[in-house]
Amino acid sequence: MGQITNKNVTERSPLRNWSRGSVFLENLKPEDRVPRPTQPEYAALLHEFLRADTSRGDLFPPYILGGYEDAPALLVGQNDVFDAARSWLEEAGFVTCIEAHLGIAVDTICRRPSNWGLVIVAIDDFGGAGETINGLMKIRISAPHVPVILLSEESGQNDFSTERLEICDVTLAVPVAFSAFEFGLTEALVNNSEWQDRVEERFSPN
Repeated sequence: MGQITNKNVTERSPLRNWSRGSVFLENLKPEDRVPRPTQPEYAALLHEFLRADTSRGDLFPPYILGGYEDAPALLVGQNDVFDAARSWLEEAGFVTCIEAHLGIAVDTICRRPSNWGLVIVAIDDFGGAGETINGLMKIRISAPHVPVILLSEESGQNDFSTERLEICDVTLAVPVAFSAFEFGLTEALVNNSEWQDRVEERFSPN
């Protein structure tokens, strides 16, 4: 399942492949937490993103990163696409970790959902959408605040719509271009905001 890459791995999680330390939300003071923008605010940010000049050298515009919780990004699978995705994320300041087994990843996320800020799953490594749907749905209910991005060669095209919110916020076709990955991070925040509203409405006592 990979070798330990950081000697400071804590015992809070069974994950074994860590990078650049770990940050957990519960260790942050309330005033340190970044408030999650509303859906209209995301729409405004997306509008600015489409107009922005991103040639300044910043890997991701600050307003994309500002929407993510200060917690590790979990990459699930053994797909080679993680080499690029992990590099992009770490250069942008994300803490990343990789888990090769979907079951362990699902259990870990469901036990401590506040420990994670982003989940990316290479579903082809586990038989595709049909074989991963149950695990993905568990993540969506247990951790509705965590944006979920799926990577799949079988999908054939990127899907930034809200039609698959039951299992993910965005699906990216493999191989993933950097421009699609960057846009996917933005759209995952927008779609996840809608998913949180749906979950809140679904489980509301009223």
